[in-house]
Amino acid sequence: MRYLGGKSRLGKKIAAILNPMLEGGAPYYEPFCGACNVAMHIRAGRRYLSDAHPQLIAMWKAVQNGWVPPDTVTEADYAAAKRGELPPELTAFIGFGCSFGGKWFGGYARGGEGRSYASNAKNSIARRAAALRSAEFRCEDYSRLVPPQGSVVYCDPPYASTTGYGGVGEFDSARFWEFVRRLSGEGVMVVVSEYSAPGDFACIAELPTKLDMRDAGGKSPRIERLFTYAKARN
Repeated sequence: MRYLGGKSRLGKKIAAILNPMLEGGAPYYEPFCGACNVAMHIRAGRRYLSDAHPQLIAMWKAVQNGWVPPDTVTEADYAAAKRGELPPELTAFIGFGCSFGGKWFGGYARGGEGRSYASNAKNSIARRAAALRSAEFRCEDYSRLVPPQGSVVYCDPPYASTTGYGGVGEFDSARFWEFVRRLSGEGVMVVVSEYSAPGDFACIAELPTKLDMRDAGGKSPRIERLFTYAKARN
């Protein structure tokens, strides 16, 4: 499913870096689960996936319970969802999967000849359904996460100085990095996706990719990076 900032191109590569950290049976937490592009590839007996977006979590829970999204979404459906007139799981499906660039109600995405955004999003969700069946989904702010010592936490927050996510309010990056420092100091392995990080964080991987949104020169190349708190590793 198209999702602004989602890791559709990098999910498998990021999971390949995280999975060795989980080999001893550590539980896995992902407090910005979004489209679950990383979580679907994670090999952990216990996966706790959360997000502050209530409709998004309602959608994933519905998928776990057998809900199947529609093949088509009309512009009238889109407008009804935006007004809050449809069930939360369908609202999330339309608000992300049928919007331009995967941005929450960022404009109705009209498919070209032979292309259906709704059908593509439905198929994308279907590919995740089996892989996410055993995961536990929660709707909560990342700051409420209390993982036990030895856990692995992967964070893919709204990036600083980029387009934020709709439906969850403004994101305080400084507050987030303090949260990561605190968890790291409590014996939790926290890995963060970002383009850059404060000076007391170490980059453990660089992953070239391209933005889904186009500019005048096409899809812009970017270097996604994974960071951990350096002081916690000393």
